[in-house]
Amino acid sequence: KPLPGGKAMTLGPKQLEQYVGEYRARDNFKITMKLVNGQLHARSGKSREMTLVPHAQHAFFVSKALTHFQFKTDSSGKIMALIVIDPSDAPKKAVRVGKK
Repeated sequence: KPLPGGKAMTLGPKQLEQYVGEYRARDNFKITMKLVNGQLHARSGKSREMTLVPHAQHAFFVSKALTHFQFKTDSSGKIMALIVIDPSDAPKKAVRVGKK
């Protein structure tokens, strides 16, 4: 279980739309978020596309994996960045550079 005691929650496409776009970290790491059939998907480079499952406000996990995504907002609530947390690597902060 990726989240001890964690539970998936449901967000509609309109709510998920706020996360769609491109995010980039200092080391040129790039991750793209898009909506596919009402679900948020992430892809980084040539890696496989991952379906993200919401579990808290601005927080998602990848089913059957230990990878987590935490989106950060500015004072108005607009999504500005995300932090990718993967146990096999240091957390990576990526700043939003565009909305697709």
